[in-house]
Amino acid sequence: MSAKKREKRLNKQHAARCDDILARLATVSEGYDMVTFLNDHKIEICFEKDALFEAASSLTIDRIENGKFIYVEAKIILNESLHDDNIAQALVHEAQHMRHHMNDLGNPNRLLSLEDHQLFRAMQEADAQATAIDVTFKLKLAGDGGPYEKTAEIGYDDMCRAYEAAYEADPQSIYDGRAKRAAFDVWFTKPSRVRHYDSDTENLHEKVIENLCAESENHGMEDGLLKKKWAKKIGTLSGVNYLDLPGQTDPLETARAALVETRKEVAKIAAAELAEKAANDNENPAAAPDNNPQPQSPPPPKADGFSR
Repeated sequence: MSAKKREKRLNKQHAARCDDILARLATVSEGYDMVTFLNDHKIEICFEKDALFEAASSLTIDRIENGKFIYVEAKIILNESLHDDNIAQALVHEAQHMRHHMNDLGNPNRLLSLEDHQLFRAMQEADAQATAIDVTFKLKLAGDGGPYEKTAEIGYDDMCRAYEAAYEADPQSIYDGRAKRAAFDVWFTKPSRVRHYDSDTENLHEKVIENLCAESENHGMEDGLLKKKWAKKIGTLSGVNYLDLPGQTDPLETARAALVETRKEVAKIAAAELAEKAANDNENPAAAPDNNPQPQSPPPPKADGFSR
């Protein structure tokens, strides 16, 4: 969406703010590519005063037809109360999700097992956040360090440290994809992150796809497996395919193995939480209205989703 059209859709203050943030991102080549994508695809960018999340990429799914998701009303929603540095990094993350959808990588084109669907979503999230880290770190090198610092503060410090370690070992790694791959691989190792997105996939995304298939006779979705080539296609959205580098492990199987280990930690944490609650309930039974609580994952720092 052009600056003139943005000013018509947003109030002048929000339009100017949005243009300033996009101009900052465009000072590095990867950010410029992202801004160009948003403009070319006329992605609407909205500010909401009472937004539930820091940012969200919102797409209305009209239907599934022959294995293809048909979208309308693509837009990125930003919480206007956030600092511009935070919005800058969130905007990159959400724009990458839009790239997924515009390249038929946003939703599976087959009916996956729950485990494969959770892996599918996790890899999308890892790619979106690794992209935000890649762009904002390069902004930092160019003298604009605020967005990168916010990226670390909101729960992705582990990914930032992995990216930085690769850069310190070899500065060329931020240009040939190795640093971005290092950040990507770390996404799957944080229990709270994995716990949230596993739950979100099972309780939201699975249900949406089930309902859409039930409503459409021509959905064309058949049972299938998540293929390695899909993961490598995500990497093609970057200037360098960082998920298909010589000498690197297969990204899909590396992520799958990491999730197995991280889920063991998630199970331990959940068991400890239940044991602590049981002990507290035994000490004060009158304060325990529900004897069969359903475990809930903590809310994420931001959310990405689609609506119908």
